[in-house]
Amino acid sequence: MIDLLVRYLHFLGIIILASMLVAQHLLYSANINRAQLARLRILNKVYGAGLGIAFITGMLLWLAVGKPKEFYSAGGLIHIKLTLFVVLAGLSIVPTLFFVRSAKTLNDDTSTVTPPKHIIGVIRAELTLLILMPLVAVLMAGGA
Repeated sequence: MIDLLVRYLHFLGIIILASMLVAQHLLYSANINRAQLARLRILNKVYGAGLGIAFITGMLLWLAVGKPKEFYSAGGLIHIKLTLFVVLAGLSIVPTLFFVRSAKTLNDDTSTVTPPKHIIGVIRAELTLLILMPLVAVLMAGGA
């Protein structure tokens, strides 16, 4: 039963982080006002929670519950998946820092901040990595 709960939470974490990342991408614009920035910061916090849930439950699935550790470790794909995840998590720091720093610069409801173009590139890179991770997971589950 615990195996099913951990798998469910793992999928839930993945769905949360994917949906929050897509929402950030859609809400991001050339000029961000105070209300948009507040929404982006909330989305970013929920994204971080989803990232944490996916990581913790993924490690539990690999090391503690479900199939034996050797099932996932045998082909070395687990290292690719973990690398993709670490890069994804590392990239997420860039928009987070921008959102935190920008909140300090907006003084009133009418002011806006013009984000650097590389922030949207980082978000798109995160989305690309997120698309690759299920492919690696399928290959792992298939015993490749």
